[in-house]
Amino acid sequence: MPKVTLEYKELVRTRILESAHRVFSQKGYREATMDEIAQGLGLSKPALYRYYKSKEELFREIFKLFNQATAKALRESFKGGRLAGETFFALIDKWGWTPNLFLSAASEAPRNPKLRKILAEGYKTGVDMVGSFIDELKNRGILKDTADSRQIAMGAIAVHDGLLIWEVAGMNREETRKAFVDIIQTMFSTQLVATS
Repeated sequence: MPKVTLEYKELVRTRILESAHRVFSQKGYREATMDEIAQGLGLSKPALYRYYKSKEELFREIFKLFNQATAKALRESFKGGRLAGETFFALIDKWGWTPNLFLSAASEAPRNPKLRKILAEGYKTGVDMVGSFIDELKNRGILKDTADSRQIAMGAIAVHDGLLIWEVAGMNREETRKAFVDIIQTMFSTQLVATS
């Protein structure tokens, strides 16, 4: 029997997460099945279970990737001492924290303690990651020392997640993008250290 390389395993994991993200985004967390995720890859369900044991485990990994993408996007879009909101939105939008993906999981969480724990941990991680970056900006003299890193981080995440609800209510993606960019840029610009 041929040996499976680590690189191949990582490639399969990535493809599984992409398939899970697609299925969750289209059908919602509750309606998505492991069968559909496997079928989207041409894998058998037992093969999928060798990599991920449950929908919750897949969702946890997707959330982790989204948080990592958000932290990277924030760093890449904060150049020249100012946030490029358009760049930030475009970068986080690539990993698509879509209304169906996020809201379906959030609505399922009260009935699913494992999922509720994943959402709580993921949210805390997101706040910590964004807050750490804000602390870094304060240490570099870009943001005011008085800026409350945790409150800004929580506010930025709340804006993003709240706008997803508006999308469900009929706001188009372009309106969502514009609102997000304007609000986030305002949040950060009010905390910038004045330069002479």
